[in-house]
Amino acid sequence: MEMNAEAGANYQKTDKALNATYQKLLAERKNDPFFVEKLKRAQLAWIAYRDAMLDLQYPERKNENIKLTYGSAYPMCYSTIQAKITKSQQMMLSEWLESSANKHEGDVCTGSKVQ
Repeated sequence: MEMNAEAGANYQKTDKALNATYQKLLAERKNDPFFVEKLKRAQLAWIAYRDAMLDLQYPERKNENIKLTYGSAYPMCYSTIQAKITKSQQMMLSEWLESSANKHEGDVCTGSKVQ
């Protein structure tokens, strides 16, 4: 149970970091409503992706009205994967914050990452 709780706490920490990055990016780009709209749409799509990936990893299966389970380590495993997916998204969003401050001459692939 301790490992399950630790993995859950790690996911909560990762989720808070993602939300902080998202809010900082919204605040930084508040004067660009087009970007803000696209960011919000992308984040909603990412949430759907995250949930679909978790469902792929641990689908709910029913066999003759008996729910199959994944064992006592399931909460730990689920939280670990959830944290991994969330950390990836947090790092992706961080690129917009970093790119605005660190634009390099000749970097033609930054797109909306540079204001």
